[in-house]
Parts: sequence; C-alpha cells; structure tokens
Amino acid sequence: MEAQAAYGNEHLKKVVFAESVRSISDYAFYGCKSLKELTVPGNVETIGEYAFSGCDSLVGVVIEYGTVKIGERAFKDCKKLGYVSISDTVASIGEGAFNGCADLTDVFYSLGESDFSKIEIGALNSYFENAKRHYNYVP
Repeated sequence: MEAQAAYGNEHLKKVVFAESVRSISDYAFYGCKSLKELTVPGNVETIGEYAFSGCDSLVGVVIEYGTVKIGERAFKDCKKLGYVSISDTVASIGEGAFNGCADLTDVFYSLGESDFSKIEIGALNSYFENAKRHYNYVP
C-alpha cells in the first residue's frame, strides 16, 4: 500500500484491504480521525511506522493470523482505542506502537501466556503491557 495513502483523511470511516496488500506503509492512515474499527487481514505481514497514529475515533483493532510486525508508533495517540486482538503470528511490536492509548484496557491473544511472552515488545508500550490480557482467545 502506498505511503500516506489516506494520510489525514478525516472522513474515512472504514478500511478494507485487498488480498494483494502485503504491507501497510508508514503514515498510510495517519490522522484518519473518523476511523472507528479496524481489521488487518492476515495477508498484511507488516504494519508500518505511524500507520494509524492519531486515529482519534479508533476503538478496536483486530490483527488476524499472518501479520508478523507492528511498526514503531503504529497506533500512537489512538486515544479511544479500547481493545486489540492479535494473532500468534505477531512476533514484534515496535517502540511506542501503543503509546498514548490511554483507554486501552483489553488485549486478546490467540495462544497462551508463555507464547505471548515471546513477542518482542519495544519500549514505550505501557498501556499495551498493562492492559488486561485474554489468552487462548478465538474470535
């Protein structure tokens, strides 16, 4: 997906990714203030830096089986983000990926706690790390 594909689009409410999309570029949806919920399909292997940063209305994110990397500050300052569901294919979460997500209360993970602990989580992700974790979650 092209860099800054919908950067700052304040009217975008929903995103549907084509099966051909393998990565979401840096800043692709930065500041899309009307985006409320997001599902990243498994064909998307990488979520770029600041990809969804500043999406003020975003309340939930589902990252499906197949996604491996969440880039630095990918969801930074998504102030209303309340939950994130990640699959067991996620291997790394970049520095500050969930920084400023003060409403983040729940993290759903498809496997157990021991598998979750293998995810490389960068610094400045305290809201993500302190959220209640729900293991062995199947949507």
